Amino acid sequence: MLDIFKSSVDKLKENPRRIRYIKEPSEEEQMAVIGYDPSFIRLINNPTEKVKFNAVKKDGIVIRHIKDPSNELTREALKTCGYAIRFLENQTDQDKLNAFEKDFRVFQYIKEPSEELKLKAVKKMDGIFNL
Repeated sequence: MLDIFKSSVDKLKENPRRIRYIKEPSEEEQMAVIGYDPSFIRLINNPTEKVKFNAVKKDGIVIRHIKDPSNELTREALKTCGYAIRFLENQTDQDKLNAFEKDFRVFQYIKEPSEELKLKAVKKMDGIFNL
């Protein structure tokens, strides 16, 4: 089929990196790219909230590519990626615990950890050094 007869979504499915050349991609185009690889959100000019949410839901680490993420969006990212705690302004004790359980290395990004969490971190580190 000639390239001129393909829709923009079909073209993006063939080469999702083309999205960077579209100034105002439609939500359908954005979703096609995110469906291929959520990290490609970094190539999208002004992604919609729906696109941001879907990208983060698929892979929480992409939160690092989203400018000024909301707390709600960051909490969604926390479900799959402890590293998202780094971008959460108002960290609850539950957020901190969830992040730490996903990846103990995020302890450095936890603001004002509780004594319980500090103790868990020490135990985790002690277990690593005793291997």
